[in-house]
Amino acid sequence: MSASDFAPDTGPRLGALLRANRGALERSFVYGLSDWGKYDQLTAGAAADDAQRSHDFGFYADYLCLLLETGESIWRDLLVGEKIRQAYHTGPDSTLERQFTRRRHILKRELTDMQDWLGNSATEGMLRLLEAEYATLEQILTTETSRTVSLLLVGDCVYLDTTSFLIGAALRDGITLAPTLVMSHNPMECRNEIRALAERRFDLVFYSPFTYEFSSDYSRLQWWHQGALPAIRIRGIAESAASAAWVTADLLCRLFEAPIYIHNSAQFRRHDGSLAERVKNVLSWRARRLGSCIVNERMNAGLAERRSAGIEQLQLLDETELVRQYGENRSGRLFYDHDARHPATFGRILSDRYREIVFVQAWLATRKVVVCDLDNTLWDGVIGEGAVHQFHDRQAILLRLKARGVVLAINSKNDPRNVHWRGASLSAEDFVSSLINWGSKADNLRRIAQHLNLKTKDFVFIDDRMDERALVNGALPEVLTLDATDPFAWRALEAWSQRLVTSDHTDRTQMYRERDARENFLNSVVVTQEDPATLYATLGLEVSIRKCVGQDVKRVVELVNRTNQFNTGVSRTTSREVKTWVQSPDHLVMAVDCADRFGSMGTVCVAVVCLQGDALDLPVFVLSCRVFGYGIEHVVVGVAKNIALGKGKPIRCRIVESVHNEPCRRVYADNGFELMDGIWFWGPGAEPDLPSWLTVRIDEGCRLLMGPGGALTSTT
Repeated sequence: MSASDFAPDTGPRLGALLRANRGALERSFVYGLSDWGKYDQLTAGAAADDAQRSHDFGFYADYLCLLLETGESIWRDLLVGEKIRQAYHTGPDSTLERQFTRRRHILKRELTDMQDWLGNSATEGMLRLLEAEYATLEQILTTETSRTVSLLLVGDCVYLDTTSFLIGAALRDGITLAPTLVMSHNPMECRNEIRALAERRFDLVFYSPFTYEFSSDYSRLQWWHQGALPAIRIRGIAESAASAAWVTADLLCRLFEAPIYIHNSAQFRRHDGSLAERVKNVLSWRARRLGSCIVNERMNAGLAERRSAGIEQLQLLDETELVRQYGENRSGRLFYDHDARHPATFGRILSDRYREIVFVQAWLATRKVVVCDLDNTLWDGVIGEGAVHQFHDRQAILLRLKARGVVLAINSKNDPRNVHWRGASLSAEDFVSSLINWGSKADNLRRIAQHLNLKTKDFVFIDDRMDERALVNGALPEVLTLDATDPFAWRALEAWSQRLVTSDHTDRTQMYRERDARENFLNSVVVTQEDPATLYATLGLEVSIRKCVGQDVKRVVELVNRTNQFNTGVSRTTSREVKTWVQSPDHLVMAVDCADRFGSMGTVCVAVVCLQGDALDLPVFVLSCRVFGYGIEHVVVGVAKNIALGKGKPIRCRIVESVHNEPCRRVYADNGFELMDGIWFWGPGAEPDLPSWLTVRIDEGCRLLMGPGGALTSTT
């Protein structure tokens, strides 16, 4: 049952009744928390003091009354956001299930208390509407999703507004948010709060150093009587604020592996729309504009400096562009004002941008392939039935994804003879696979996955037709389907392209084309040359094994985290962990590059050799699926054996089995290891032959660790 099932005046009448009994309504919100020790001090003060109660709980009362009076979802979003923050707890009982239980408990106590004091003053319809609204709140607040994203938000009360809108939107996207807010205006206290969170893992970090009044000195430029400040004073204030922001940003980079989105400064004022406030906007305009220009110059320069130093987790969130898009007056307009809460329109605008970033983290960050329909997806209209209008903006987004390592494919019900790319931004060469037929799109997706030797869980499918998306969802629920007619889908894809930074500067589309050419070549000669050594020798395969250094860290992390099939430890890692290995005297991080007559395949393998007490271990060993069958894994094991000989140690390692990593399970058995109590053991002895068709080059850093009598000979 929803509000639409009641007489149109039921909501406004109930809202007015609750507002007329505001004190009792506030006490109901106090009662909801009164048996939770976390809030003992707050509820005790609020119960004893009307002013304190109004300050701490008045906005809950207002949000509920406004929801009932207007029926506008904005007030439900704000109430949901507050309820999630209210019930959040970071202790040992902070599991999602317990948080759901706590939310239900709080809501039930509030509703029961309201029903008690409303009594006969409310009609039966009003009481049923109140129950329906609380049932809706409970449904939203206890919806289980398949994705949870943990956020760290450092900034002003802008995040109280933003998270309120963001939480509900994320739930509709199938994402549960777990936000942690750091809001101290004192820079030292703020950094100490951040340091206290160092052991926590966050998926995303947002830092808004200049919005509203988070930077106390910088926010004074919004005061109308500061408009005539000398430019040199404004510059000093702005540069000091930017310097302080970078100190905190650098701390965030040191402590957390997550992507960090840092705002620049739009320096707009929040206002109530009155004539007096509009005058203050005008009088403060000069100081605000000059200050924001100086801050933004410093932010751009600092970001470029850190990017050049290899810190790629930082992303700029362009607050100035958002305000320019919506207008300064609209962005700063308050739509509610209370002692403890004063949300402005900008919070809602910002939540839309954050929603895109959260969606990328939850659903897109690990995907590898975007598969597109054609008609009414990449162009407007049905090709072959007349002229079509190209969606150049959509195609440009796909091209940016392709440039950053995402591969593109086509899955379209059409006559392939009708399809052409005249006037388009994309071309046929931009797609690694193209299935244009009248068959099942789910079957086509399976065929594309087989062609690329990838899992369908790595796929995004974009189609304008709801029925086609539903059929794919039913057959392949692991595929992320996006509605081509939904602007949010394209904004999310654009946000994904902005987040991606290629680390090895390889063109994956070109790699797949070279792989197809390689396989076609092998298929053309296999009938006359069935000996693998002779056959593979015709490819001119070259393998280079090198010791990783600092600049290799990002590629190592990427390859380990993206590899599922040949991944002996089902390993995942972080930049911080890889840097520790690279710097450790007890670890060797090996990267393997491969090339042949058709071109470079880039870095295709990573192996970590670790000295563990009286033996060597290979805790991380991953190999790209694009080089399966060439025997590269045997060369890597051979290097590890030579290192073991050089150290006078055996090798002991494990294979952790997963549903995806069957291709790696024989690597140790095929290289002379014995399985003992779940551990693969190798000691010096007779060795199998290594692939003769590979030309192997080993850099000095690896060769220095190798013993003189091992099974592998390096050619340099």
